[in-house]
Amino acid sequence: MRSLLPSRDKRIILTLEYLTFNEWVSLKNITDYLGYSEKTVRNDLGFISSEFDDISVVSSPQLGYQLIKHSSAPLESIVSQVIDGTLIFQLLQLLLLNSSCKLAELESALFISANSIRNAVKSFNRYMKNDNLTIENRPFRLVGNELKITSLFFVRMQQSYFNRDIGQEKPILQYIETLAKRLMADNKQLKQTFQDDPTTLTTLLYIRIYREKNNFSVPTKKVYYQQDYRLLYDEKISSRFFQLFEIELDKKLLNRLVNFILFEPVAINYLELLYHFSHTSDFNQIHQPLLYVTNQMRQKLALPQVTPNELITIIAPKAQAKGSENLQFDFDTHHFLLEILKYELAALFEKKHSYNQQPFFDNYLLVELAYKLQFHCLDLSSRLKEINQPMKVAVLLSSNKAHKQLTTEFLSYYFGKQLKYTLVSSLTDSQDYDLIITNTVDYPKDDIAVLKIASFPGDEHLEQLTKLTEAHSLTHYINNNSTK
Repeated sequence: MRSLLPSRDKRIILTLEYLTFNEWVSLKNITDYLGYSEKTVRNDLGFISSEFDDISVVSSPQLGYQLIKHSSAPLESIVSQVIDGTLIFQLLQLLLLNSSCKLAELESALFISANSIRNAVKSFNRYMKNDNLTIENRPFRLVGNELKITSLFFVRMQQSYFNRDIGQEKPILQYIETLAKRLMADNKQLKQTFQDDPTTLTTLLYIRIYREKNNFSVPTKKVYYQQDYRLLYDEKISSRFFQLFEIELDKKLLNRLVNFILFEPVAINYLELLYHFSHTSDFNQIHQPLLYVTNQMRQKLALPQVTPNELITIIAPKAQAKGSENLQFDFDTHHFLLEILKYELAALFEKKHSYNQQPFFDNYLLVELAYKLQFHCLDLSSRLKEINQPMKVAVLLSSNKAHKQLTTEFLSYYFGKQLKYTLVSSLTDSQDYDLIITNTVDYPKDDIAVLKIASFPGDEHLEQLTKLTEAHSLTHYINNNSTK
């Protein structure tokens, strides 16, 4: 969230990152990197050494400056301390916990003058204007798009709020962790989504409970799923909820919370905002895979190179391709390119994407990237057409006529657009195929890819296809005689 920070805090974070990724650096290199005077940089280095317990900066007349870590705490935890200590984020935390605040109440809670609070609010409103988020000032309250508001707090809490001693908030979070487990026990879809990432669910529940408590509900859609929850019959759960939040825990509230978390695109909004409020690890988790995929596309399709800075402009919120208003958009090209990008991304990752990353890649980043690349390379359509040709497949089966027909028609039903099938009785060297599907045990050709299916004697493959045909109701498509 550094974009909302005062210039001094931005410098501190940039200095920390620069020192982290360089073993020894001279004062001149730091000043050149930051664009500030040597006196300012020396003051910042002194502040870092005195302010943080986990790190310090040592100096050498010959080598320059080096960052020393005194614990295993990652850099992101130090960055979070800097951000959490700023006025705007202390103010936002108060506005999450309360429906509204008077100016005198904020002055007393933050030990800051009224003018400083007003200036921080003006800066926030100016920066978040395009995201439809506003801090009103009579009284002070955070209003706007609930998805973006939830995402705004989610960015902060995922990074720091749950990783540090949170004092009086600890009992509340412990209760919400218990509530999250009980909700997953009652709701299979919630469990399927969050069983590998319970911290995300706890974070979202924490935010949404306070927004509901403070009467910032999201209008319920008719398509939302309504269900009963067994946990409501647990008096300890219900009474503890009222004790902590001073509102009743009932079916309507639980369904509003769960439906928001399951069916609203929270993850996408969260990661869109992350590019306003980036931390190093978050940024790299998204930026590096996307840069890799882009380079793969560039090499395979001979596209112009996209630099890291250009890639940032592609995936920035509300990014628009420069000059695209004068070009005609080709949906077919866009769709095919998007499929290739998804394939390249899937090939890159061996592990399943987290809840936060997967929808963002699939529904936002790759879409924007496909859009941008189309205008980045004007002859991309012709290049894609060269590779968008159906694979030529030969089907060579040692079986009866019905078996052959069923096999080819079943494959055509599912892969007709991608593959072009030819049913053959034999192959010669002059025939050109990309793939041979056969049940011959020892096929002599080794220069063509061979996909072997069930062999004879016996009708194992025919039985499997017949079962699939019936299971998928394909009898309306396949000739009934072929299944006999």
